Amino acid sequence: MEGGSALIGLFPQHIIDEIRERADIVDVISNYVPLKKAGQSYKALCPFHDEKTPSFNVNAAKQIYRCFGCGKGGNVFTFVMEMEKVTFPQAVEAIADRIGYKIPRSEREIPEEKGAVNKKALYEVNARATKYYSALLREKEGDKALQYLRKRGISESSIELFGLGFAPDAWDFLVNKVKDSKFLETMARIGLAIKRDDAPGYYDRFRNRVMFPIYDTQERVVGFGGRVLDDSEPKYLNSPESPLFSKSRNLYGLNWAKSAIAAADAVAVVEGYTDVIMAHQNGVKNVVATLGTAMTAEHARTLKRHTRNVIVVYDADEAGQKASQRGIDILLEAELEVRVAVLPEGKDPCDFVLAKGGEAFGQVLADAMDFFDYKISAGRKRPGFKTVSGQSDVIDDILRSVGNFTFRNLPKRELLLKKVAEAFGVSEESVRRRLITTSAPARKAAETAASSAPKRRLEDCVIELMLAAPEYIAKVEQAGWAALFADEGRRAIAEEILKMHVDRGSVEVADLMNRLQEPTLSQIIAEIESYISAKIDHEKLYADCARQFQKILDAREVNRRFSQVSRLDKPSESEQVEYLKNIESLLKKGESSN
Repeated sequence: MEGGSALIGLFPQHIIDEIRERADIVDVISNYVPLKKAGQSYKALCPFHDEKTPSFNVNAAKQIYRCFGCGKGGNVFTFVMEMEKVTFPQAVEAIADRIGYKIPRSEREIPEEKGAVNKKALYEVNARATKYYSALLREKEGDKALQYLRKRGISESSIELFGLGFAPDAWDFLVNKVKDSKFLETMARIGLAIKRDDAPGYYDRFRNRVMFPIYDTQERVVGFGGRVLDDSEPKYLNSPESPLFSKSRNLYGLNWAKSAIAAADAVAVVEGYTDVIMAHQNGVKNVVATLGTAMTAEHARTLKRHTRNVIVVYDADEAGQKASQRGIDILLEAELEVRVAVLPEGKDPCDFVLAKGGEAFGQVLADAMDFFDYKISAGRKRPGFKTVSGQSDVIDDILRSVGNFTFRNLPKRELLLKKVAEAFGVSEESVRRRLITTSAPARKAAETAASSAPKRRLEDCVIELMLAAPEYIAKVEQAGWAALFADEGRRAIAEEILKMHVDRGSVEVADLMNRLQEPTLSQIIAEIESYISAKIDHEKLYADCARQFQKILDAREVNRRFSQVSRLDKPSESEQVEYLKNIESLLKKGESSN
């Protein structure tokens, strides 16, 4: 690598540097997670792991991020690579597109890596399909679908906003729109088309269905949901799992709801597409839907990036009640605050809003029950509740939910235990003992995880010294410490710092990450950077490192001399004594430096 002229992922270094300088990491990350200013930095719940208290930190001055919970860290390119699961060159292009930076054509033609996913092409296919479906809805062939939407009360403006469309009752509507074989292969990859088994070619997956495009939070279509217009099964059909879409992760309407969620600091979760559309249409906009599947841990993590307060809204039938119970437990495991809104029997949210209006629906959300009260109420309605064993089972079920999230919050736990005891007419002590049985394993695991803190590496201390006090870089180079690093990744970081110091006379952390273009190394750098403090005595740190490296050199010398003795054919007594004296001297030297 030759300083500023080096190519990184086939982009010249100056292109990388310019894009990084123009792309504000705060702006980029805030498109994925809501950031809150905290002093000179910004904080958020980490998008890479589940947590209750924000430990994800974005340093605007240094243009880097770091999570103190899971250890993830890096610069703007690393973040996009991690979130979008793309290569470094693809992350560079994505950020360049986002900030409106035009990469010169001669420097932009990057060959696809073998097996790499060209997400840009996949998004383009979905966008074109959305356009075709939407246009057909306005034609005579789409009249039946249009009438269905109007019957559901969906307005023209909502049809336009949500990009609704129609897939005709034909096997080749989409596939006939394109002749490019590569485009057809891409359609098949994301599930819009299916390869024929009995003949060459493809056929459409979605037929005779009202089409609901599913967007990500960046306003890109990642998949589709189709509602059949006859008695065919299944009633609802989603896109299959793809590099863009996962029904266990994506939430319908989150792209339109995220601002309202932030304003209300709460989100309402419903089941269907039309539930979301009618709520938004009538002014209740902090509403999203699961995509024909039960609540998952991935859904909970996605919601938690936007708010800790979740209102679960399900149909009032028995199946809806059971789904609410399962979903609540998953949300509680993610340490979210959960309430449950119960609609009148036989009404789904769309029907309710159509009949009563948005204001009434908003009141239902405002009156939502605390999850705990809901669990008690639902438990009392279980078959067999009047028996002793039935009541005991309900108590156990509630305590399992309590144990999912309250073992760190003692006051709340005590209040809940008291309420359980009063609700079922048993002593607080018996409830408390039963809670220990149901939640102790989870508490023990959490305490074990919290108590385990890794020790700092010698290599990290050296890298920290060079980043915090550049005047020591020349001393580190002269001592040859980088060559003694046992970890290859950290050795690469140290060597790159030395090169940058020679080439530029200075080292910027974000630029160092660019040059290494490896997310795991960026994570290491971000972790080391988090330890840097003005209170550190650099001279003492250098002296400590020097002592530790001298021990390493002495140990190597001991091993070398033992090896020499073992290779001697028939050493004389005087030779053996001389070697052993030298080894003993080295060992004593090591002991005295401890």
